[in-house]
Amino acid sequence: MLTILDHEERNRQMAAQIDALLYEITWEAQSKPLSLFPPATPGRWLLLRDEEGIGAALAAALQAVGEVVTTLSAESMLADVLPSWLAHTAEAPPMRGILHLWGVQGSRTATLNGSTLMADQERTLGSVLQVVQALATASDRGPLPRLWVITQGAQQLSPTEVVAVAQTPLWGLGHVIALEHPRFWGGLIDLDQATAPQRLLAEFFHTPPDGETQVAYRQGTRYVARLSRAAQPAPAQAPLPIHADATYLITGGLGALGLLIADWLAVQGAGHLILTGRRGITTTAQAEAVQQLTARGSTVQIAQVDVADDAAMHALFAQIAATTVPLKGIFHTAGVLDDAILLNQRWARFAPVLAPKVTGGWLLHQLTQELDLDFLVFFSSATALLGNWGQGNYAAANA
Repeated sequence: MLTILDHEERNRQMAAQIDALLYEITWEAQSKPLSLFPPATPGRWLLLRDEEGIGAALAAALQAVGEVVTTLSAESMLADVLPSWLAHTAEAPPMRGILHLWGVQGSRTATLNGSTLMADQERTLGSVLQVVQALATASDRGPLPRLWVITQGAQQLSPTEVVAVAQTPLWGLGHVIALEHPRFWGGLIDLDQATAPQRLLAEFFHTPPDGETQVAYRQGTRYVARLSRAAQPAPAQAPLPIHADATYLITGGLGALGLLIADWLAVQGAGHLILTGRRGITTTAQAEAVQQLTARGSTVQIAQVDVADDAAMHALFAQIAATTVPLKGIFHTAGVLDDAILLNQRWARFAPVLAPKVTGGWLLHQLTQELDLDFLVFFSSATALLGNWGQGNYAAANA
């Protein structure tokens, strides 16, 4: 009995230590809105407009206060326009800002799939990367314009809000731009459908924008992001059961994190484990870890599958469905790194890092809609929230 009590006390102490480490994003409403003070002399703006009408309203509002606006649709060749727009001439009004709205797409969640998601990312993240690199290399041509990335519904300010998941990677990338290029970074602005775009003008004419670079508007009210200690969690519920007669899938299951989870599941009595990896077992350490899992009593299947491969994932789930052992839980840990500062990045390095998180995560969502799972757990990284030099692609993928 003493041993059991000691074990329970250790668990309580560990839970308390973990609770002390938990933080969350909170959104604080600003009681006093920003005031609009447009400069006395006109400036130039480059507006990468959306198809929802937000960009058109912003262009009209800027022109109404005397600003000069160039707008580009998502079909425009950005690489052909940027150099000439950034060219500094004595006759042209000073460059004021670049507003990126190509990520705003309205509600498309029902029609998303792996390929459309990646096409979205190439258009949105790829164009932001182009702008950042052009601005960074134009630093000897006069004052730089500030870059704002504008989304709609990419942040969840209340539990009932539906998140526009295809736009969330822009926020991960934005956190890294803020670290690597603060000279020309304006910020991230998330809108709802009820806020008039004209309300944003005050954001753009503050330099810097009152220190706030993560802003959301809901029903016309301005909110700013804060990192706060998480509220004390509700009293612990009974742990989810781990079944001896069920299957558990771990993507990236042969990586360090995946094997750690697999070992935890085996200790809990999981009967069947499927560990996915693009290359299968390639190291002695992996082979030994799998042997340890079987020694604990779990049946282990190694599936040499890329989680971002649509056909391969459908085949894997069809194989699982054909067995008499139900799939009851999934841990999605797959991930890829290819670090470099944004000046040294290119889309060919972004896409492979995005694939397991963006395409793989969405495939798992689609493939499990009709399954009776106990849990579906996605692993992310604090990089998506805080940014990190040299990890723009990884931050975007995890966001």
